[in-house]
Amino acid sequence: MVSKALKAITMKLELHLNIYWEPIYFFSLKVELRDNEIERLGLALDGGRSHDVISLEAKSRSNEKIIDHLNLQVEFLQQTNKDLEKRIEDLLDSRQNMTSEVAHLSNKNEELCQELTEIDHLAQQLERHKEIVLETADKEIGEAKVGKFRELLEHQEYVPIT
Repeated sequence: MVSKALKAITMKLELHLNIYWEPIYFFSLKVELRDNEIERLGLALDGGRSHDVISLEAKSRSNEKIIDHLNLQVEFLQQTNKDLEKRIEDLLDSRQNMTSEVAHLSNKNEELCQELTEIDHLAQQLERHKEIVLETADKEIGEAKVGKFRELLEHQEYVPIT
């Protein structure tokens, strides 16, 4: 019975040993892989390229990316400037056309005002002429009435009263 108990304890200890040994094994593998990577990077640095050179190359690549991005922005802004300059040119042309149109319409307005003044003057002359003609016609009608009245009177003087 003691041997069975010892076997059970031994099995239990082996099981615990396996449970604790497995993570240690994986950690030692990770440490070994890390050490290999450190060695590889060390060899890359020891291969004639110092840490400063590698750092400068990384900084240079980063700066090139920034320069490319800035160049794209410059191209975009240049195109935007061209578009805005074209728009300004179109607006200035439109403004010049409108100024010419305003000047033309102002001249036309002055001409029409002069014509209207002339028409008003002619209307006033026509009104005065009409008044003169009416006065003359009234005088002639009055004189004709007087003449007819005299003729009637003269004719009655000669007509015997019976």
